[in-house]
Amino acid sequence: MNKRVARFGVTFASKELGIHPSKVDFVPSVLFGQTTITAMYLPDHNTILFNENWLEGAKPEEVLMTAFHETRHAYQKSQIDGMYNLIQNEGPETIAKWKHEFELYYRPTDEYRNDPGYLEQEIEKDAIAFSQMWLRKIEFLSVKPTATW
Repeated sequence: MNKRVARFGVTFASKELGIHPSKVDFVPSVLFGQTTITAMYLPDHNTILFNENWLEGAKPEEVLMTAFHETRHAYQKSQIDGMYNLIQNEGPETIAKWKHEFELYYRPTDEYRNDPGYLEQEIEKDAIAFSQMWLRKIEFLSVKPTATW
């Protein structure tokens, strides 16, 4: 079921952001080089990889939060690449900052540890805020992930 929730989250967030949905793949945790990474966005391939080992025990809300977060990175990359849309566009300073951080991305060594180098990046602050906002909206609307996703 969580694979469906992940795909739904990416499709939903993509629609809200006005971008084409990223490809979604599921891979074992060993391919992340560590087991604590839940998912990652690969900008060169416009693909979101989900840790299938993590998915097995994750709550649907956690999967949605992760899908929203990674899809926001896809949106950031589309803005950097100049693929503007009618729903929302960012200012030039924001796009320049995002571009700089994508080029010098600081990947955490452990997703569950508060890693200041990772958390201080504007692209991460933005993705975290976006995912939290949409999870709160979905909870407010009492939308619950179901097996039909």
